[in-house]
Amino acid sequence: MQIEISQDTIKKIEIYMEAIDISIKEKRKEISEYVNGILYLGLQRMIIDLFPENELLQKTMLLMFEENPIFVSKFIAERIKDGTLTPEEKYPLGIT
Repeated sequence: MQIEISQDTIKKIEIYMEAIDISIKEKRKEISEYVNGILYLGLQRMIIDLFPENELLQKTMLLMFEENPIFVSKFIAERIKDGTLTPEEKYPLGIT
């Protein structure tokens, strides 16, 4: 699978790589390693943001996502469909 990333986004990642290196106390070899890390954190953040007031539930959902991402993803999608979870309150303009 090949994924296209805009040049603007790549430039921003390259600029931010030093901050990432300092925060994780090591330097990555390839930009793809940075992109994978950023995407992984983004997925985690999207789960956490659905449960802003409950740290235990956030951690539980993240652990469940690690163990069974298909189940958790389907569960979240169904809860968004039935109105139980409303991500548009957190991301009113969508994810860009």
